[in-house]
Order: sequence, then structure tokens, then C-alpha cells
Amino acid sequence: MNNTNKIIKFVTKNLNSKSRLSKKLYGEDLHYSLSLVIRYEPRNNFFPKNSENNFNTLIEFLQEEGKKILLYSTKRLFSDYCRYGYVLNKVFYLYRVKLIRKEVNLSFSNFVEDNFGISDRQALKLRRIGELWYSYKRLGNLGISLEEFHQRINESKSLMNTHSNIAAYWRSDGDSNLTSEVSNIIKIE
Repeated sequence: MNNTNKIIKFVTKNLNSKSRLSKKLYGEDLHYSLSLVIRYEPRNNFFPKNSENNFNTLIEFLQEEGKKILLYSTKRLFSDYCRYGYVLNKVFYLYRVKLIRKEVNLSFSNFVEDNFGISDRQALKLRRIGELWYSYKRLGNLGISLEEFHQRINESKSLMNTHSNIAAYWRSDGDSNLTSEVSNIIKIE
């Protein structure tokens, strides 16, 4: 059975399900399920460059533009959350350095609540997703909510660690035709 037929079979089998991501999925089933919710839309360019490591610049971004991302969550791309989480993760590590140097004395969870208005739990979700996105950029094209993906984050990490051909697919930026890439990358006999 070729890969296109496998995807069609998976879609047909799961169409009657209340939610594409409502049950536990692993391996290829998880990959196919995530592949079905990919959207290609222009990205927002107001994020700092990945090479930006200035603590104050990153804080300023999270307080201003980042706040808009979180306020309008239903109107944003999942990639915005991924990128926000990535920036927040950078701030976390820079903040840890400041804690070690005794330049600050507030815990990171209190710092996040005071400066960005988000809970420690929400910050951790965003940071985990941002960290995974940094290695697997195509995840940013998913058309699902932050909560939906976070429910699948452990399975997604496992998938990337155990299926190198699938990981290569998600590692790419994802600006090309999905159907041809799925057919070319997933070589399962």
C-alpha cells in the first residue's frame, strides 16, 4: 500500500472520531493525525531573531508583542505560540544566569507572573512547545490549539526520537507541498 493510500485509510478510519486528537496516538498514526491539521499561512515577522540574546530586548518583546499573542489566542497561528515559547525559554535561561550571579532574587515563576501576566504552568507549556518547535519547525504550521498540542507533546517527542524519517519531515520548514512530501519521506514497506 503506498503512502497516499495509508493517509486516506487513516483519514477514513478517523473521520467519525469527535476530535482528531481525542485519543492516544503513537508513531505513524500520530504523524498522520498531525499532518492533517497543517496550515500554510504567512508568519508574523515581529518576533526577535533566533540569535537575539539581549535579556532586555527579549523582555520588552514578551511584554508588548507577546502579550498580544496571548490575548488573541484564537486568532493566532500555532507558530506564534511556538515562537513565543522559544523566546520565553531563552529568557528563562538568561534569568537563571542572573539568579546565579545574584542580580535578581525573584523566582522565575513570580517573574513571569509579574512581567508577562501568565502563570508558571502556562509558561512551562509555552516553553516546552517552543523548545520542541526549535528543532522541528514544521510544528509551527499546525492548525491546532496550544492545549491540544500540549496534550500530545510527550508522544510527539517520542515520535521524533524513534522515527528518523518522520523527524526529518517535521524538522523542515514546511513551505512546500504536503502531499508530495509525505509520499516521498514516509517510506514504509
